[in-house]
Amino acid sequence: MTSPVQVDIASLRVQLNQLLNLFEEQGVRTVALDADFYWSVPLGSEYIAKDADAPELHVGSLVDDLEFLIGMGEEPVALMLCYAAPLLHYLGQRASNYGVF
Repeated sequence: MTSPVQVDIASLRVQLNQLLNLFEEQGVRTVALDADFYWSVPLGSEYIAKDADAPELHVGSLVDDLEFLIGMGEEPVALMLCYAAPLLHYLGQRASNYGVF
């Protein structure tokens, strides 16, 4: 087995900032959440082995995720990243609606 790919946090931060900056460069300061609920799988079962059974789907809420991130205090970093991911996914899907390519 080959060694796993390493994620350089500084490089990832630069890329995420550049992606979010593209919205602002196009004059987009806010994005409407015209959808709220999304399908989710339980934490820990989203990465599968070839022969794994499909996990049970859960429902997540973009609005709840956003509110949780905005009000974050002493929450664990890992948990906060899990709430940020669906919002970033949503932005990626809606980017072209805002002229961000």
